Amino acid sequence: MKKILRNIILTIIILSAGSVFELKSQSTKIGFELTSDVRRITIPFEKYNNLIIVPVLLNEKIPLKFILDTGVRNAILTEKTICDLIQMEYDRQVFLSDASGTHVITAFVASNNTLALPGVKGHSQALLVLENDYLKLKNNIGIDVHGILGYELFKNFVVQIDYDDREIILHDPEYFKPRRSYEKFDMEITEGKPYIYVPLSLDDSTNVKSKLMVDTGASHSLMLSTESHEKISVPEENIESVIGRGLGGYINGNLGRIAELRLKDYDLEEVIASFPEGDTYLEATKNDDRNGTIGGGVLNRFTVVFDYQNNKFYLKKNKYFKDPFELNMTGLEIMADGPRLDQVTIHYVRKDSPADRAGIIAGDKILKINSNKVENIELWEISDLFSRREGKKLKLVLQRGDEVFKRKIELERVL
Repeated sequence: MKKILRNIILTIIILSAGSVFELKSQSTKIGFELTSDVRRITIPFEKYNNLIIVPVLLNEKIPLKFILDTGVRNAILTEKTICDLIQMEYDRQVFLSDASGTHVITAFVASNNTLALPGVKGHSQALLVLENDYLKLKNNIGIDVHGILGYELFKNFVVQIDYDDREIILHDPEYFKPRRSYEKFDMEITEGKPYIYVPLSLDDSTNVKSKLMVDTGASHSLMLSTESHEKISVPEENIESVIGRGLGGYINGNLGRIAELRLKDYDLEEVIASFPEGDTYLEATKNDDRNGTIGGGVLNRFTVVFDYQNNKFYLKKNKYFKDPFELNMTGLEIMADGPRLDQVTIHYVRKDSPADRAGIIAGDKILKINSNKVENIELWEISDLFSRREGKKLKLVLQRGDEVFKRKIELERVL
């Protein structure tokens, strides 16, 4: 099935996560290392909504799944019940704010943990454990996801991510040699996060040299802050929508297309960009002067290489490179629910969208799509179906309270 990339349903924005604690350890080993005498290892991953999901073994006891996220410094565990199960001890309690600075949530620091992936093991790892599942990763993605892994893995290896073959290759930096077929970029590392400078053409006459964080933990294509540069503004043709989710809940904003994102010899045209509402994003960007982020909707079109030790970033296009950037054409934002994550609940309906005109509202549950029961369809497949082809008609069976009813909607390209 040809996968057409869609806009963000999940944005992870966590302030202070890179500086809330310093690692305290009495162990002789600290950090990630290869578990055998090899120069590189390959780790298969699952891909959902442009996010990279890797298997992680916590403390040699609990098999979990983590998002591989260049946007966070310290590993994060989103479900405290897992720590309670193994009676994990905490060093202290900390408080985090979301991107707007208005929502404060509680977390705990647990040091001296081991995090193992196939062929690699992290010693003396500190975990940031959220008191509650504020991010609702599993509901947004549709599978059990328990945490986030970032800088601590990237800093010790050259990390190659092949989105096409769904493989991560961890290279020993001493032996890594980049191939000539890759485009090379200078990369800054600030507080454990990678940044590159690339030109943007917002329209036919407005060009900006932008500083963008490269964020594998965001499923959107591009996010831009209108507060970060006088030339960055919401395109005239845009729609208001939920553009992501953070610690404080949904993030509102606008969606619109920019003319071009230029990654050296790789030009991406008509890229859909997310513009957070007001100063929602300003708090997250004030310490690094970034103009926005490049997310999985762009990265998915390449094999990417992060070389933190030498401050280099590499790209080579893959078979997804020429796929058009498309939005959800129904106006529905959905989440997986139920103990087995096989129920689908509508959590947002975009105003004046096909779904809105059909009378569908937030809280409705989707039971069937074109006679197919939703429990037999992956959440990403449903989202892909919603973005596939303008004019396609969908027959939905929905439930609202005790009422079961049918609606027909026609996919509509709004940008």
